[in-house]
Amino acid sequence: MRAAPPTRHVVVIGAGGGAGGAALRAALGDPRYDAVTVLTTHRFLRMPSRLADAVVREGDWAAALPAAGHAVIVFDTVRRARERVYWQPARTDLVPLATALHAQGARTLEVVLADSPQPSPAERQALAALGWERLDMHQAVVAVPPPAPSGPWLQRLALWLIRTLIATLQMAQAAYGRRPPR
Repeated sequence: MRAAPPTRHVVVIGAGGGAGGAALRAALGDPRYDAVTVLTTHRFLRMPSRLADAVVREGDWAAALPAAGHAVIVFDTVRRARERVYWQPARTDLVPLATALHAQGARTLEVVLADSPQPSPAERQALAALGWERLDMHQAVVAVPPPAPSGPWLQRLALWLIRTLIATLQMAQAAYGRRPPR
């Protein structure tokens, strides 16, 4: 019998896009996790501490899945070319991915739907049948940036600082509001 994966390890799948990037930042900022692994299409040259990559080669995501106590699957659209380094799952991969993650020892699962419809009843039933300790499925709320301000440079700078502060506080609040159980 295989040893249980560390509960203080999280894998983030689909880290490209606004919601995927927010999920990755939340996992890296959560002090309860010792390690964060993200699925990628290429190996990273340099990485922040606590972050590791698992490379998906030729679409074989099953071979790249690490053992982790918590998993986050994000269905989002990449916004920039540089985000293509993160492997993005197809919606048809939801149940097979969840099944493989559960087999690898994940006990909790979070599914974030940024550009995808709610799970069908069949998907919900298949996910629930796996026996997760905690299963959370929710729509991502991606804020649309307001138009660029006009006016004197000092006024524009002040608006930018205020918006940055508000966005940071909202991300922190979202990260602390959706924490998996210890």
